Amino acid sequence: MNKDNLKIGSNVYAYERWGNSILRAEVTKIYDDSCELRFMNIVDRYGNDRGDMFGVSRRVFDQVWHTAKEAWAAIDKEHDNTVIRYSQNMETVEDLLKFPLLHCLCGEEYTDYAAIDAYKKRCSELLDINLSD
Repeated sequence: MNKDNLKIGSNVYAYERWGNSILRAEVTKIYDDSCELRFMNIVDRYGNDRGDMFGVSRRVFDQVWHTAKEAWAAIDKEHDNTVIRYSQNMETVEDLLKFPLLHCLCGEEYTDYAAIDAYKKRCSELLDINLSD
């Protein structure tokens, strides 16, 4: 999204890493490089409310979308690309064993979900071990 597509008071969607969620928000201020958002709700992939979310955050324009569908599509694409990149770095069993020492697989807001998915994928491919839930 770019600055020209935003208006104060309009509803937009932003990704919140800590909760791995898309949030509906109202634009409260617009700056040259970013905007300030007041969060209202956590939403599902269709934009349906799933719970309240309160707070204010400043986001650069490429981290704000017009619809929940656009937001989820962007986040899914980024996730998939990261899984591919991580998987390519685990060529051997030794690489696989070192991987959890270099990435946060369980750390609440610091959890790297793409790292978890890549690790499970490579465990299956290299060792024929299924770590899926």
